Amino acid sequence: MAIWYRCGGFHGPTLRELENPQGLNIDGITPPRDFTATPRFDSNKFESVNDGERLRCPEGHLSQKAGSPKGKLNILLYEFAPSHCRNCQRRSQCHPTMTDSSR
Repeated sequence: MAIWYRCGGFHGPTLRELENPQGLNIDGITPPRDFTATPRFDSNKFESVNDGERLRCPEGHLSQKAGSPKGKLNILLYEFAPSHCRNCQRRSQCHPTMTDSSR
């Protein structure tokens, strides 16, 4: 009997444990993603600066120092000053939901 689950929410040790042939031996699948091109910037358009401490956007502005959410050290978040983004002509390619009143 096979058990199918969406493995997209499981990473690293948890996924390996679920799929271990000597353990639960569960086959994990992730539904295919739609890779249709979007008008948004690809992440490779943002240049890593200072060994990943900051990012430079396609317009040349630097982010604040990277930070991680509490308890999630494998995630880095970069914030850019709204004053740079608010009037940027390319804002819709980077932050399509930002409005003039966004912080």
